[in-house]
Amino acid sequence: MPGLNRSRKWTFVAAVCLVAASFGGAAAAQSTSEGEVSRADVELRDQLIANQESLLNVYRCMFSIDTLIVTGGCADGRPHMGPIEATPFQGTPSQGELDARDALITAQESLLNVYRCMFSIDTQIVPFGCVDGRPADGHISSEPNEAVNPTPGMGVQVNMGRANWTTGFIQAEIYRNLLQQLGYDVNELANAMYAPRNFYQGMANGQFHFWANGRFPNHSPFFGETGLTGLARPIGYQMRSGGVEGVVVDKITADAHGITRWDDIGDNPAIAALFDRDDDGKADIMGCEQGWACRTVINDTIAANGWQGTFEQVSGSHSEQFADSVIRMQDGEPLLQFVWSPSAFTAVLVPGENVIWLSLDNPLAHHRNAAVLPVEQCPGQPCKTGFTTADIRVVARNDFLEANPAARRLFELVVISPLDVSRLIHAHMGGGTQYAEKDVKMAAAQWIAENQDNVDRWLAAARSAA
Repeated sequence: MPGLNRSRKWTFVAAVCLVAASFGGAAAAQSTSEGEVSRADVELRDQLIANQESLLNVYRCMFSIDTLIVTGGCADGRPHMGPIEATPFQGTPSQGELDARDALITAQESLLNVYRCMFSIDTQIVPFGCVDGRPADGHISSEPNEAVNPTPGMGVQVNMGRANWTTGFIQAEIYRNLLQQLGYDVNELANAMYAPRNFYQGMANGQFHFWANGRFPNHSPFFGETGLTGLARPIGYQMRSGGVEGVVVDKITADAHGITRWDDIGDNPAIAALFDRDDDGKADIMGCEQGWACRTVINDTIAANGWQGTFEQVSGSHSEQFADSVIRMQDGEPLLQFVWSPSAFTAVLVPGENVIWLSLDNPLAHHRNAAVLPVEQCPGQPCKTGFTTADIRVVARNDFLEANPAARRLFELVVISPLDVSRLIHAHMGGGTQYAEKDVKMAAAQWIAENQDNVDRWLAAARSAA
């Protein structure tokens, strides 16, 4: 391939391979017959979604566009982490699951066509070709169009719910703000906070149109339990692998001793002794409080791997233990600390900066899925933290999505970094414990301003879809 440098040549070859994989998957996905939905139907689509997202990342890195949303970033004009792997499906196969994936596949293909026309690459596979650097059929143009209605949601009242956990507040307010920019009339969220089961029951009863706080696969059972199956679906990937929890180790100790996994500590008593706080020879994990499910997961993981002699979980006040861990790290002492993201905790102990996530060779059976995190944050790839990693997604009623293509397109496109949210919780919400609604709104406005280029592109695409 004359004219391509080595990294561009690699990227081009990867793109060609992924195009082939995507078209093969698309043909297979479209061939699904009517009738009972199988796990294979869902997993086939998940693989296609992973292939198409990988190709999008190839284009993003090749042409330096939207690189902030490439997991792991770009290096030498290509995705640092290589192709994305599909996460094994853990929910219940349903037509709603297929519909959500088919919508995402269509959205990805439309965005691929935008890139193809914008940069004159692979244009021969764009339906109807390209005109003036954009798809001829008019799908998703980031260029302004005088004929496009800037407020397609004008006159539409949107009833939105919000999670009752503070780490979901900022994302919810971001979506509310963006919908308002499209003209929608969206309710205030301070009095619309719900636990998941209550929210999904309300959505099934027609009380809500959507929320931005779906966590999957964790929330999948609520669809069947509340009668929501077929009435609503998750849409877009606000935070792919955004709900991460696990144990972090301070980066100085990890780098000095080659620690990337629990196994590096549990199988090596000399390394375990570095983290011993009570002189019993065991590595002390500053873990979860009594009654928290994560406490059981940590203890069961230690037992399942035969590490009772090298690991010990310390259970007390998580906030107090966390504060003590930070002080110890600042004093140069090693630490093992349980945290989750997004949260204010990961704005202080920042994966990739002063700590790394520990991976695990042998997680418990129900916690084997890998988090899609950059190698800087989790060097032990694949990043199996020992806990189920959640995709954070919008969940919306199907009738609302069908009646509001602008909102649907927005939901498909928005991507938010968990570390951004952690930073904003720490800066504006007192770590999630001391805040007013104005602080949440200020944090959301700051995020929008910091990501204005992407926001403008998403809003333009939403307006074009109306």
